[in-house]
Amino acid sequence: MNLSPFLYGLTEIIGLKATLLLVEEHGGTPLYVPSKMTEQHPLATLIGVEAARKLAQAYPGEVISIALNTTGDHATHAAQRRARIRELAAQGLSQKQIARELRTTDRTVRKVLGAEVDDRQVGLF
Repeated sequence: MNLSPFLYGLTEIIGLKATLLLVEEHGGTPLYVPSKMTEQHPLATLIGVEAARKLAQAYPGEVISIALNTTGDHATHAAQRRARIRELAAQGLSQKQIARELRTTDRTVRKVLGAEVDDRQVGLF
């Protein structure tokens, strides 16, 4: 598997399985890592207590950016996400539902769908 440099470094700390779980759950978003990790913390629940504690030791009290995908190929991932947004919109899902489904922001959904003309809206000019 070809990992981005940051994710490769993360696998050295917490292991591949835990790293992939972080990408799946938090990809594309900043993630706060507490300096003290408890067994009940959502990160401990997601990746396991031992891995979460190692993450807290490596990045205590820091916000880390988790890549959108494992390779760091954001252009390909973004194109796939735009296509999926359009597909879900065509199925009748709301922008909020699409954002939740794809674990992205409603702003991203609006931006992608905003490029498409809605002929139900009257033009201002």
